Amino acid sequence: MKRSILVAILLIFIYFNVLAQQSADTIPVYLEDTTFIFTPARPLITSDTDKLLYNNVAGLDILLSNSGVGVGVFYDRILNQDYKIITEIYFSGIKNTDELEYLFDWTKYDYIIANKVRRLYILPLSVGIQRYIDIGNMTKSFRPYISLVATPTLIWEMPYKEDWFRDAKYSKAHYRMGGGFQIGADFGAINTSFISAKFRYIYTPFGNGGLESVADYPIYNFGRFYLSLLIGGLF
Repeated sequence: MKRSILVAILLIFIYFNVLAQQSADTIPVYLEDTTFIFTPARPLITSDTDKLLYNNVAGLDILLSNSGVGVGVFYDRILNQDYKIITEIYFSGIKNTDELEYLFDWTKYDYIIANKVRRLYILPLSVGIQRYIDIGNMTKSFRPYISLVATPTLIWEMPYKEDWFRDAKYSKAHYRMGGGFQIGADFGAINTSFISAKFRYIYTPFGNGGLESVADYPIYNFGRFYLSLLIGGLF
């Protein structure tokens, strides 16, 4: 009798144990959620118009005109998304458009220019204000602008007699005031690199009957039309 009772109790225990195991398999298990959602005190991502990352631009300028190639350096101070102060100083030769080196002097082993009386060089300092033109969604990679500049200019002359180094000791300097406008565009995304191209016209009157580069053909305006390529960086 006792053995039968023990067997019955054991069978009941096994039955309820199997039942409990089946119930545990069918109950869904919910894992603890470890994701935190919070609101920052200020926006983590801002648009380009919210804040300027850089305020300064500097680099090299390569200029091309009917007088030849010039080179300069520039520095710009960014005021806001629309305006910046621009400064630049560059060096270039200046001459009449009909100066052709078609004669060769065998005594100096160099080409000479007929009727040339002076070598002329200019060193203008351009200072002005630049305004960007809003053209919508393209402004992130293509930003056109216009600007007005004042250009105090150093004009350096030397006689055209012997070689450059011998003539340099007879050089003279003149100072003139000019001005002009520029139209161009910045290219690429706004980051640490800077590329810009522009067209400019500078007017710098000499006065006093001009200054001759070639005999009987004085130059009255020491400004020019220029095409410029600016390469630099933002900081």
